[in-house]
Amino acid sequence: MSQSLRTLVIGALSVATVTLILLSSHLKAQEPQAEQFPALHTERAQAYVRALTDRLPYVPGDILVKFRADADMAARTRALSVMRTGANAPEAVYVGEALLTHSSAEPNPEVLATILRRQPEVEWAQPNYIIRLHSEVPAARVMQGRDFTILGGPVRDMQGHGTHVAGTVLQETNNGVGQAGIAYNARLLPLKACLGFWDVQIVLGQLGIPGFLSDGWCDTAAVAGAIRYAADSGAQVINVSIGGPSPSPIYLDALRYAVQRGTFVTIAAGNSAEEGNPVEYPAAYAAQIDGVMAVGAVGPSGKRALYSNTGTHVEIAAPGGSDREGQLAMVYQTAVCKSDYDPLRTLRPRFDRYCNVPSAGTSMAAPHVAGVAALLYSQGITNPAAIEAAIKRFAKDLGAPGRDNEYGFGLIDARATLLGLGVVR
Repeated sequence: MSQSLRTLVIGALSVATVTLILLSSHLKAQEPQAEQFPALHTERAQAYVRALTDRLPYVPGDILVKFRADADMAARTRALSVMRTGANAPEAVYVGEALLTHSSAEPNPEVLATILRRQPEVEWAQPNYIIRLHSEVPAARVMQGRDFTILGGPVRDMQGHGTHVAGTVLQETNNGVGQAGIAYNARLLPLKACLGFWDVQIVLGQLGIPGFLSDGWCDTAAVAGAIRYAADSGAQVINVSIGGPSPSPIYLDALRYAVQRGTFVTIAAGNSAEEGNPVEYPAAYAAQIDGVMAVGAVGPSGKRALYSNTGTHVEIAAPGGSDREGQLAMVYQTAVCKSDYDPLRTLRPRFDRYCNVPSAGTSMAAPHVAGVAALLYSQGITNPAAIEAAIKRFAKDLGAPGRDNEYGFGLIDARATLLGLGVVR
């Protein structure tokens, strides 16, 4: 089957992990225009620090606003004037059709969003939410990526999450090294929208802010911007292995934008089933869009991993690993050696060595579906809705007969899908 694959280009939102698959012959003749996100400075870094230390669900002071189509610049300025001090103009940037701005006068963006939603010029407004990764624990095919975080610069995976997820989709094979990727003839375009522990320490150090933070962050503006950038780059598949509990219209707009441009999207359903099973976003939007699928996780036993979120939006299940079934029941991929960057083990991290790393989560399940989508696309099934329909039709039914809230339409079956559609003999 590998000999019949055409060359694909695949990209991953490293660390936050958005995975993108593009036919190399379909790349745009010019570089897509990318939003210039607010530069790193002390006030903005301190806002992120406060979000983490106080366990806030949003970046203090950050607000995302989408204006109605008929609102001209004067109308938009009037709407923003209700923020009393107005928007911080030097930091205001557009993420697609949404304006990302910041107010130092009112740090609670939920208050700002409520006020702005009442304005006739505004279609929607929301905080810039903090979201999390969904995991429990080679150069010739790597394209030049982009860092959407406040660090900017070259893309560096300082947590291993993005590398691990990308490996499931496209790790090289037939070389006696590591594991095999599902669409191993693909190429990688890394886009980074989340910061890990050591990224955060770099930010603090650059700004002279003392102390350590035990966590990293992703924010919705950066993730939505990366999704749009991927679609504008000609991406055919995007994998989103992140999520959080806050509804975000900017995600829904970005996902619709991507599908309208011919991109299929997979999203991790979430790992919070045992913590109240909250609905997570952007996964919850998947059921609203043909061509976007929310992915739950199963262990080697074929049963739903206990961490895997359930709900009416879950559409498909895939291998995500389960430490409840033993250490060997995890998903193994080549990634940055954890002992080299684990803050409990070292104060001198390095990110240039790779090991066979076990991990589990819906983050690990979603790229299995992205990889199968890549195979379908390489064989001529290019419509996002058609890819979703094929994956559902040939899935192995699990749980209650038919679609259910644990497994969706069942366990993804690459062989049955490819053979059932007649694209592989």
